[in-house]
Amino acid sequence: MMNCHKIYLPFINKTALRYRYVLSNDKYSTTRHYQSTCPLNNDSFLTDKIRITKNRGFNKSEAIYLASTRHNNKWDEPILTGLFNTSKKNVFFGDIDKEKHFIVFVFPDKDKEIIIYVIPDYCPAQIDKKNEIINKIINQSLQFEQ
Repeated sequence: MMNCHKIYLPFINKTALRYRYVLSNDKYSTTRHYQSTCPLNNDSFLTDKIRITKNRGFNKSEAIYLASTRHNNKWDEPILTGLFNTSKKNVFFGDIDKEKHFIVFVFPDKDKEIIIYVIPDYCPAQIDKKNEIINKIINQSLQFEQ
């Protein structure tokens, strides 16, 4: 399985960036820390460490989880994005930079790893369109890995 690469999405004429992270710390009940499986450059949307925290309702978001990136040994504030439910089990979506970039989180093995897709400069507004894109990304990725 490839770790970090680009996937062309012909149905929207965009390229998604695919990142893979593995669980590195699960000692907290509501928080998981993940480490990238490949080196990331400075212009990446993500960092080598990602934190996923259960949303405990301290903000106005209806997100199930919150994702944070890490710079200079500190977790970034504000959070990167909220993770919202989709029509697929263990798959969530969010956005980066106030709906400028669409992001999809796939937890293929419960919470042991995360596959993250970022579609730069594209973020559909309607939930139906988001679910359609998520389904196509997952189907295309499954075909790619076989």
